[in-house]
Amino acid sequence: MIKKKVTYIDLDGKEKTEELRFHMNKLEYIKFVGGIGIELEDKVKELTDKNDVLGMTNLIENLLVVSYGKMDGKKWTKSEEDQEEFRNSEQLAELFAALITNPDEAAKFFKHVSNTAGDAKPKAKVVAKKK
Repeated sequence: MIKKKVTYIDLDGKEKTEELRFHMNKLEYIKFVGGIGIELEDKVKELTDKNDVLGMTNLIENLLVVSYGKMDGKKWTKSEEDQEEFRNSEQLAELFAALITNPDEAAKFFKHVSNTAGDAKPKAKVVAKKK
């Protein structure tokens, strides 16, 4: 799990800071890689080499939303409602802007999220190759 503190201006004009949490389990990682058809690090390199800004934008947004969740006591939860709310939030917009303008920070984020899947990476490569 990776935690990111995000400071943003809410819709009432008040500055707020929240700690957001991101994690992908093995199944989520394999499905994500299967969906993009190539290992995550390879996709980032491909988009960077092509200077595909829209592709990178979509990849980062989707990765953030898919890996976003909340802690409810000791229980990690992800719901479609929470993810949809996050997709439309100022928190996502601020974190996205921070990552898209700082390639080193984005690379660390990608690496950390993909490393949480552990031994799913070889399995994800097989799924990606079948696509």
